[in-house]
Amino acid sequence: NVATVDMLPLAPTSLQSTAQSSTAVTLTWQNNQPAVAGLGYDIWQGRPPAVVGGPITWVQVGQVGNVNTFINTNLTPDSTYYYQVRAFVLNGTKYYFSGWSNTINANTVP
Repeated sequence: NVATVDMLPLAPTSLQSTAQSSTAVTLTWQNNQPAVAGLGYDIWQGRPPAVVGGPITWVQVGQVGNVNTFINTNLTPDSTYYYQVRAFVLNGTKYYFSGWSNTINANTVP
């Protein structure tokens, strides 16, 4: 199957987290995109703003194939992180991206 601009991948939904430990968080989501060649997911993490009401700074922390789980490691104990996920299809050298999943916050344990 070939992705085209008018056939962007479907966004993942139902993003959830569980604290694995004081330094890791496990994320799971609902894959809504039927399997096609080049399908994968980008995982982005945000940290709380430095100033109340300020912007969240987002960084990509992972990229996985056609799975619905990611474990984010090397985190700070007793801290809050935000997450969002999007699907992508790589067709040759061009990426096609879905919209974002729901945004969640996850806390590592002390």
